[in-house]
Amino acid sequence: MSDDQLRQSLEDVQNEMDGIPADGDAGHSLMERVRLELSEALNPDLDNDYESLRERMEETLIHFGEDHPKIAAALRRAIDVMNIGGV
Repeated sequence: MSDDQLRQSLEDVQNEMDGIPADGDAGHSLMERVRLELSEALNPDLDNDYESLRERMEETLIHFGEDHPKIAAALRRAIDVMNIGGV
């Protein structure tokens, strides 16, 4: 896994999540946390906790996957890239 592949997959998730309202308080909280962790992961000046991000993306996939198939697809691709890269 190259850094470019990881960055692109995370940007894809971020782009799909933009403009999608969360469904309720639990959904809103989870969506905002993932958005924050994505922003931090895409910031080259920060050390990143990819394990935490992957866990949060897996939660998001479970929570939003059925209602938002584009987000689900982007999340699956990003999780796959992270798994292949051993992140």
